[in-house]
Amino acid sequence: LLKQNRVIAGEMPGLTRDAIAVEWSWRGRPVKLVDTAGIRKAGKRDRSNDIEDLAVQDAMRAMKVADAAVLVLDAEARVLQKQELAIADAVVKEGRSLVVAANKMDLLVD
Repeated sequence: LLKQNRVIAGEMPGLTRDAIAVEWSWRGRPVKLVDTAGIRKAGKRDRSNDIEDLAVQDAMRAMKVADAAVLVLDAEARVLQKQELAIADAVVKEGRSLVVAANKMDLLVD
């Protein structure tokens, strides 16, 4: 969208921890995009410190003030997980628009 790299991304779960906000104009309208940490199941989170739990709380706070939330799913999984449905439900119950996107589509094999 921005045609520039703004965040660190990689394969390692938990790499993104801080919500990164970027503001720009799209078709003359101000837009603020907030890239948050992914939300893993509580049982799969790093329990050696509270950082990942705080990142999840930060992501949920960002969703509560957003006009729309984008739920990014792993296309390789091919099946929705209970956790993803719970996040989608929370977005809708909060009264936000929900956009569902799938990443890693290029890795799918027929």
